[in-house]
Amino acid sequence: GGSSVQIMGDAKTLRVVKEGPPQQAFEGCFDKVFGTSENQEVVYASVKDSVRRVLDGVNASVLAYGQTNTGKTHTMLGPFDSVGLKADGKLAP
Repeated sequence: GGSSVQIMGDAKTLRVVKEGPPQQAFEGCFDKVFGTSENQEVVYASVKDSVRRVLDGVNASVLAYGQTNTGKTHTMLGPFDSVGLKADGKLAP
């Protein structure tokens, strides 16, 4: 069997269903869930305050979930000179 990922209408709840016998499901509530159409600017705008707090020593986490080779690392890190990163790898203001 396959599996499916559903973003619920509140854009904060993610449901993962593994078909099968037996069918298994996980549902989690997060501060924000991004769909496949969200770009790097939207993701960064949402997490930049958490990133800054981590640099100040406060705990935070960002979870990137998805199928292999779908761009999670690129979305989280992006190319240099993109939103949030400068060529030297430091955070942009």
